[in-house]
Amino acid sequence: MQSLAPDSPDSTDAEEERTSKTSTAQPTDEQATHAPDKDRIATRGAKSDTKADAERPKAQGQQAAGNTEFGQAREVGAGSSTTEWSNMPGGSDPHQRLLLIALDGATPELVLGAWRNSLRTIARLAERGSYGRLQGIVPCASLPAWCSLFTSLDPGQLGIYASAQRPNHSYAPPAPLTAQSVHAPRLWEILSRAGRSVGVLSAPLTTPAKLLNGHLLGDQSSVHNVIAYPPAFAQQVAQWLADEPPISPAQGSLLEQQIAEIYTHTEQRFRLARRMLARTSYNCFVLFDNGLAQIERLLWHTLDITHLRHQPTHPLAGVISAFYRFIDDQVSDLLELLDDTTTVALVSACGAQPLDGEFALNDWLIAEGELRLRQQPTQPTSLTQSDIDWAATRAWASENGMLYLNLAGREPSGCITADEAEPFLQHLTERIQALQPPAVSTADTPTFTAYRPSALYASVHNVAPDLFVVGARPGWRTNALVGHPDLWHTVHTAALDAAYESPRGLFVLYDPQHPGGGREIRNATLYDVMPTLLALFGITPPRTRGKALV
Repeated sequence: MQSLAPDSPDSTDAEEERTSKTSTAQPTDEQATHAPDKDRIATRGAKSDTKADAERPKAQGQQAAGNTEFGQAREVGAGSSTTEWSNMPGGSDPHQRLLLIALDGATPELVLGAWRNSLRTIARLAERGSYGRLQGIVPCASLPAWCSLFTSLDPGQLGIYASAQRPNHSYAPPAPLTAQSVHAPRLWEILSRAGRSVGVLSAPLTTPAKLLNGHLLGDQSSVHNVIAYPPAFAQQVAQWLADEPPISPAQGSLLEQQIAEIYTHTEQRFRLARRMLARTSYNCFVLFDNGLAQIERLLWHTLDITHLRHQPTHPLAGVISAFYRFIDDQVSDLLELLDDTTTVALVSACGAQPLDGEFALNDWLIAEGELRLRQQPTQPTSLTQSDIDWAATRAWASENGMLYLNLAGREPSGCITADEAEPFLQHLTERIQALQPPAVSTADTPTFTAYRPSALYASVHNVAPDLFVVGARPGWRTNALVGHPDLWHTVHTAALDAAYESPRGLFVLYDPQHPGGGREIRNATLYDVMPTLLALFGITPPRTRGKALV
């Protein structure tokens, strides 16, 4: 791809609609010096990957050869109103190529706003293409948000509400989700079915690896356990990882060691992406990385001037800005492997915002007499590890603010009748919306709002909660553990993450054949991403909540 290095520094920024509580200051040289030392914390990759260069196809624009190991993937759970994606037409442009870089936690107020001049590669993509903010899902959680972005369906349509979910209406513990939990075709699966070659690296819920026309490295892969399709590709990845030089253990504090591990994993993903792109010419390549989200959860308080425990002089105060620039460099390296006709898209399904505190929702239900334990824990404990008196329990909560009724005829020991359910939900909603943390300055603003799933989603599938308890006051979320000494705990009184997901993502799209000239697209949602990208291939997805943006 032709160089995206800026000809001269940008003199203007796009008008910002700043709704998050982030510092708008540009990262300074002094802040950059606070970043962990590269030699001590992480070994940055060279600008060019020698082995990848050696494996680069002689004709980069050449269509990849058909994969003989490609098999017919089983369609999973498509509704009767959904087109059979195994029979999807191939679209109008068999030569279209797309690189999709999915960055969990990439925050629009920083990428498209305050730090735009510092992220030169991403800024140049936006200047030559189109860009915008994406309205996310409610409630916002990373895993359901990414599933919605890749399918253009809402969490209710997908039946995916959190990272672990009730398998049925028994009292069995919530089960972690896997690739088999996604019953709708994702972007790369639709393209694969249309005969396009695809490469997928670390996208959420890609373990176990499914059949597709190309190569897939699952999200649960590790150096010691490579999960990939086809099997020969798993062997190739294992060899690549074995060839990498050993990583010296990080020195310094526990926090510095955590940062070093994040750098290492992100660099490894981008290096694997370069190797895959140098080895094969894909019609669509998808790279997912969550390093930004992990760094933000650790250190957002060093950046955000309104965070309750803001520490501008923290020794690692420059790490977040340094990591964003590191990502920008990695993107630049990937672009060097592309030809001048490849479309580049960069997206995030959710950004970051400061976490001020948590509300112990299950402890509150206990105090209200709605949840009964036979023995109260002496320290915060998972509800699944507690001795619950189900016959005396009317409601309980799990992660992501999901609240369930113990309904007679649905749950094994349900004690709320069908006639009682509606008034009970209404009364519970009123009590939840009246909750306020101690010493709150604006009591007229509710801290939490309760939603019925049917009010949020087009349809509701699998075992959905009866209510979602969602933070209405920025900075607050629920906690599903039991045994806290207090119902309300802030970052001053408990060891909490510094940040959590905000319902605002972003997209940048650069098509060399049809440059956008820096056009900002407003009022976009994450549901619009997949239809937009499929439209590049002349493919209309079977059913979506979104629309093509360009």
